[in-house]
Amino acid sequence: RESSAAFAVFLEVALVELPILLSFTVLADYALQILATQALLYLSTLVLSFFASRNFLPPLSTLLSLPYPQRLPLVAVVRTFTNLLSCVAILAVDFAVFPRRLAKTETYGTALMDTGVGLFLLSHAVVAPEVRGTLGRGAKGSMEKYVRLLLATLRGVFPLLVLGCLRVMAVKATGYQEHVTEYGVHWNFFFTITAVRLLCSLIHPLLRLIPSAHRCGILAACLSLLHQCYLSLWGGRDYVELGPLGDGSRPFLISANREGVVSCGGYLALYLAGIELGLLLFRRKRSNLQECLPMLFQLTALCGILWTLTVITDASVEPVSRKYANLAFILWMLSLFVSMGSMFLVADMAFLFLSHILHVSPASLSPLYVGSTAASPSPDPSDPSSPGSMPLPSMPRRVCLISAVDYNQFFVFLLANVLTGLVNMAVDTLHASPPFALAVLLGYLACLAVVALALFANGIKIKL
Repeated sequence: RESSAAFAVFLEVALVELPILLSFTVLADYALQILATQALLYLSTLVLSFFASRNFLPPLSTLLSLPYPQRLPLVAVVRTFTNLLSCVAILAVDFAVFPRRLAKTETYGTALMDTGVGLFLLSHAVVAPEVRGTLGRGAKGSMEKYVRLLLATLRGVFPLLVLGCLRVMAVKATGYQEHVTEYGVHWNFFFTITAVRLLCSLIHPLLRLIPSAHRCGILAACLSLLHQCYLSLWGGRDYVELGPLGDGSRPFLISANREGVVSCGGYLALYLAGIELGLLLFRRKRSNLQECLPMLFQLTALCGILWTLTVITDASVEPVSRKYANLAFILWMLSLFVSMGSMFLVADMAFLFLSHILHVSPASLSPLYVGSTAASPSPDPSDPSSPGSMPLPSMPRRVCLISAVDYNQFFVFLLANVLTGLVNMAVDTLHASPPFALAVLLGYLACLAVVALALFANGIKIKL
């Protein structure tokens, strides 16, 4: 049993993590070909299954009536792949084998690592308390509900604040390379997440003033436009570049971290847009694939609209800038996230078709599909990643890296950051040879996989 478990872990690393690693390093010039090859293999498997089955193609009505989990596996997959992409990139970028064109841009432009914070925020926004319906649960009045919300948010962001402070001290103490113009002198990713969550709670009363079911989307659009106006018309861009004295100096705490502080406006708008997207996905219950078709059409149409707006804004208003988190950047992040959601929904449907043709229960292949053959259990309100995740007791004990990472999303990301720091202290990453760099990166990813799978198999959920 131990050998079979080890082989299963090996397969998970080889099929899930290794393609990402190769696409970010030695095969970066062939990333699209790798993606196309994977899609072709998946499609070939589907076609061969049709021919292997005596009933070549079941009636369309039969396929569309196949059950689909209400927790939406596509959300767990998008969130997990976003996490894994970040985990690979944060260490790979320190090695020379990582192409510099994929590293973060200085001011304007798009690159792989520019997507990190934006996609991370969106992946958590789609399962935020506002989406799960657990906001202020048990409160009698609106004021009590608001106070409970603030207290819950403060408890939730306190670990992030501590992690941000620890990172600042570790970076300063070890002399780890940092770019002041990315976030500022002291600011970092954890402070951005903390600020966005706090601001989202503070402005919650504004949402009640908007008489629409799409209030989060409306407020996100308004904040995006206001943030862009501040950057372009009201001196925001000059403040970020030149500081309060106009000479680029950083005399005060806020001005020393002005890049991180100013970008929070854009990231807040992005987070609210993610909440609206989560409500779009989970507002309506869907029990079979036919009821998922309207969602697929909505996501596809939204994808086309967002990409069109991204191109227009990038060309006519201001180019995409992660540093400013401007309007074009917000639209770009939403376009990428919705595109991933659309593709994974299509993959979900194809997977269920394939399972039906082969007469295999989807739940026996992946815990993500528990509920696709029977009544799906309700999401756990106490689980901060629900409804993207599912309670463990109802899951088959199958090795599934995507489910394991989704079960402990933030802990896996935190572990990746700790391991990244340890590797940088132990290895001269900039002068490492490509084979050695790949070996270190593969060992690092295998370590993340083993820890995530071990926690998942034992039902251990680490809440931070």
